[in-house]
Amino acid sequence: MKLKLSCTEEENLCQAFKDAYRDYESLKRMVYFELNRKNLDDIASNKKLDDVVFNLIVWARQEDSLLDLIWGAYERNPRNSAIQNITYKVCGITKTQWEKLYKLLSQIHPTYLNFAIQESFQPKEIVEVDSRLINLQSFDAEKIKDILKDNLIKKREQSLREIPVILEFVDYLSRMPYEQINKVLQAKLSNSNSPPPKYTIVNEFKTWVVEVSSQLNIQLETQEQNRRLFNLRKWVSKFISRHQEENTPSKTQEKKKSLSTLVPTKKIKIQPYLLISLEDTGYDLLLQGELVLQRNDNDKIVKQEPIYIQEQTQAVRCADNLETIGHYIKQFIQKSGWKLQRYRSKYSNIRFEESIIVEWFLPIKYFLKPMEAVPLPIQDSTLFAGESKKLCSDYPLTFRVLERFGIYQNHPEYSWRLENNWKEVNDFFTSQSPLTSEVIENKFEHHDRYEKWKILEARLRDNEKIGINIISPLKGFEETAEIMRAIIMAGIPIALWSINIKDTPEKLRKIFLQILTSRNITNLTSLLNCITRLRRQAYIDDNSEEKLGYRLGFLCDNPYRVPLRFKEDDAYI
Repeated sequence: MKLKLSCTEEENLCQAFKDAYRDYESLKRMVYFELNRKNLDDIASNKKLDDVVFNLIVWARQEDSLLDLIWGAYERNPRNSAIQNITYKVCGITKTQWEKLYKLLSQIHPTYLNFAIQESFQPKEIVEVDSRLINLQSFDAEKIKDILKDNLIKKREQSLREIPVILEFVDYLSRMPYEQINKVLQAKLSNSNSPPPKYTIVNEFKTWVVEVSSQLNIQLETQEQNRRLFNLRKWVSKFISRHQEENTPSKTQEKKKSLSTLVPTKKIKIQPYLLISLEDTGYDLLLQGELVLQRNDNDKIVKQEPIYIQEQTQAVRCADNLETIGHYIKQFIQKSGWKLQRYRSKYSNIRFEESIIVEWFLPIKYFLKPMEAVPLPIQDSTLFAGESKKLCSDYPLTFRVLERFGIYQNHPEYSWRLENNWKEVNDFFTSQSPLTSEVIENKFEHHDRYEKWKILEARLRDNEKIGINIISPLKGFEETAEIMRAIIMAGIPIALWSINIKDTPEKLRKIFLQILTSRNITNLTSLLNCITRLRRQAYIDDNSEEKLGYRLGFLCDNPYRVPLRFKEDDAYI
């Protein structure tokens, strides 16, 4: 793989060489010692320096020696600002930094490199980057070094954080929990006897990252630290399955054949989510927003970043009324839209879904308020001055229980239940569509009376329920809290309810069965789309209270898509 420069970059490189090497002999010595004793006389017969430099760069491009030439020029003249600038811009790092890095990389198992590369090149899959990366351990040390150099340096790609991919790669390695991963691999793979890396390697990676980010004048986002370990548990599981398949002789040839013919033909589909959390301080409210980009085909989060609508702070204080809340949510949505517009223009191989899905992380007491109907001011022109639209009229919206994070922190077993049920819910909707009333009755609890959470939790678990239809309208905090506690403890990811006091249990039972058995419901996204249509129809009608979607609540609790501050580095091992 060749390092590619634009015409402007090659011209700048020529200028830098002429500034750093002002006579033929000094340039000749550099080429001899840095390019394996290459004789400059054989490359450029004309001794005029302008022509020599030009011919040298053309030759290096043709011979795939541009990287070595730039690195060599820097090693021989590191204090020259022109050479320094072109080296940082084109290569990102120096030869010495690469050698130091590879010395560290050679001390860890290729498994760790594999995972770090996958995350660094998101949203691409490894096979789309370079099929050789899939099985690095099958190559010798020098070949691995060349493969990594090709992909991390010569490709000159940037990560989703818009930093050089090599910096993303090492930053990820500096945060990886090696010992925990190694324990999983040792336990699952009978032929894995690779010891974990030495305990100092994390600090050495961090030192390398600090040095390179400083020379490139890049400030790394601390908010990304937890997000980038987010898919660790899923990835380890996939790695184990793949490793076992590769060790089965009957599948090895089939695997290689499929990889050799795999060519991406479709655009990657990304669904954007806006996670908005509301916390009650007792005096006012704290609102925070985060944009999440998630692949549609495998539910992997490829980017998660905070949305700032005020300088220096992510959390916004606001009064406890729907109009003020709507004012700030509108700003979160606008900022997210601007970011998505930039990503759409930058990544032509990605198709971003048009609509942002909003996920409301709320304290339980706010489930009794029409939070789906928060008014968003229309600010497009004076024509709509003073007008607003309901949040659920423009955006698909789900509710999330904020209290569950405090509970799961002390009781991880409840989190595991949610993860298991989340997987079952996804399989349930995709494998049994269209659903029948009998199937829904079997897997969904129909709850219509007040009872203590322990009783409801036990029944949900004993009957192996994965969802709950609350068919008695929610009215008081005590009743609502008991139900939500049971949902949290039993790890139930899906719930439907209403806070419209005009609804009866008979009506809600019928409505919820109609929604869940609709022929259009083939997955959770189509279920959300159905609920969004019902809400929109209700809130644009003057007779809203009689409509099915009026004050309709929908809990869809994805255990992996949560705000960054609620994630733990070791919670996914």
